[in-house]
Amino acid sequence: MEQERYCVYTRRWKDNVYKLFHKLVIMKNGFHHLHLRKRIYKNLEPYPHGDVFKKFFDKLMYVVALLVPLIPLPQVWEVLVNKNVQGVAVSSWFFFGVVDILWLIYGFIHKEPPIYISNFIMTILNFVVVIGVLLYR
Repeated sequence: MEQERYCVYTRRWKDNVYKLFHKLVIMKNGFHHLHLRKRIYKNLEPYPHGDVFKKFFDKLMYVVALLVPLIPLPQVWEVLVNKNVQGVAVSSWFFFGVVDILWLIYGFIHKEPPIYISNFIMTILNFVVVIGVLLYR
């Protein structure tokens, strides 16, 4: 009886140690989706992909994640520097920010840097516009 308890406890302890190791070492780097064994088991495509186009597109998405947040900069400039809020809808920019927060959470959950980097920057810029409109109205 005591032996059974010891085996069950030891097995649970080993499982918990493995789970902790997995979270701290394997999952920490943000590239958990590249884990080879899981890619083979789930019949996922290899990363980086052998196809030149797909490999290029994977890298392109990191560039897009950094460039897309620059799109609202003219509006931010107009609101903060020129203090011109005429024609700016607060509700639109507010809901853009809310949607970006949802995408930000999604990116963190799935550990996808292109998603959470771009949406973090977009969230800040969208709410800067909202605050600017509320201040200069």
